[in-house]
Amino acid sequence: MSEVKTNKLTGTSTAGSILVTGEGNSTTTNLQQGLIKTFATLDGTGTIALRDSFNQSSASDEGTGIYDFNFTNAFSSRNRTILGTCNKDEGTSRPYVIQELNTPTASDSRLNANVTNGPGDSDVDDLYMAGIGDLA
Repeated sequence: MSEVKTNKLTGTSTAGSILVTGEGNSTTTNLQQGLIKTFATLDGTGTIALRDSFNQSSASDEGTGIYDFNFTNAFSSRNRTILGTCNKDEGTSRPYVIQELNTPTASDSRLNANVTNGPGDSDVDDLYMAGIGDLA
């Protein structure tokens, strides 16, 4: 098996664009497009704290079950995708919905943790988010 070591990859026709051949050699994926551009793992109870993150300048508690994430490097537009999930250790199994509140912006995201068949908005023990899209 061969090993390649490098500190930088650059596309030949477009510097930030490298195509990767997919399984079965039938499709190609643009490596830059397929990368996660931001993520965070947040302790969402009490005084909130980022446990781990990438491309996050800060996070803040905006009320019960509402959290703001500010990106270090903004997306190129509000046309990006934010994914979220959570964990709440409450001894029961309740479904939570993580939704983005307000009009999306390129530089931040406001997420809400909501119990679908329970009390509504709720602080959660762990909130996980990831963002996909083009950076500015």
